[in-house]
Amino acid sequence: MAKDDEETASEDECWEDDEEDLATSNGDTSLSAMFASASAFPNYDADTVDEDDDPDAVGDPLYTLDLQQYLSTFISTFAQHPAFHVFIPHLNPHEREVLQGIGVQC
Repeated sequence: MAKDDEETASEDECWEDDEEDLATSNGDTSLSAMFASASAFPNYDADTVDEDDDPDAVGDPLYTLDLQQYLSTFISTFAQHPAFHVFIPHLNPHEREVLQGIGVQC
């Protein structure tokens, strides 16, 4: 028992050391104090960063994909598969309602 107590005390001391290491020069241990303020980067303007202009994203087929239409088609096609009846008992009432909303009978 004494060995377990010693290990616990040692672990507690380690946590205390970590908290001391995290303290900034003014003693602030909050998460926001761990990061540089925006004033440290005077030439950076977050408002000018625009993901819509990324040519890699615009050229990606997923960028133009109508996800709702794709999933509706996929699920409707899967509902025609012979194994679909195995999945029906595992659906909750809300999932069954959603499937009925896209025309899949459960």
